[in-house]
Amino acid sequence: MSRVVLADRAISDLQAISDYIAQDSVEAAEALIDYLIDQLDRIAATPAVGRERPDIWPGVLCFVVGRAAWRSRFLIFYRSTRSGIEVARIIEGHRNIQAAMTDLPGER
Repeated sequence: MSRVVLADRAISDLQAISDYIAQDSVEAAEALIDYLIDQLDRIAATPAVGRERPDIWPGVLCFVVGRAAWRSRFLIFYRSTRSGIEVARIIEGHRNIQAAMTDLPGER
């Protein structure tokens, strides 16, 4: 199984997403987080699925996930590693991406 490593900011992103959705429905928040984690596992199994975004972070790939009924998409920014992926951020698609991309993990 491929490994998913979450940067601190990605963990914070998941918590913020959960907190926001839970204001309306705890069940919906839990379902969304479960969905996002499942998508991370799928990306880790096939890391080349994302689109390269060197303008954001050297070596970063971006993959968009979501469901039409949500009226929103989530952008997962990650790097491919030998054992899977390193996730830098998980951002709701309507946000200003450039402004949100701060404190990324350093070069390796």
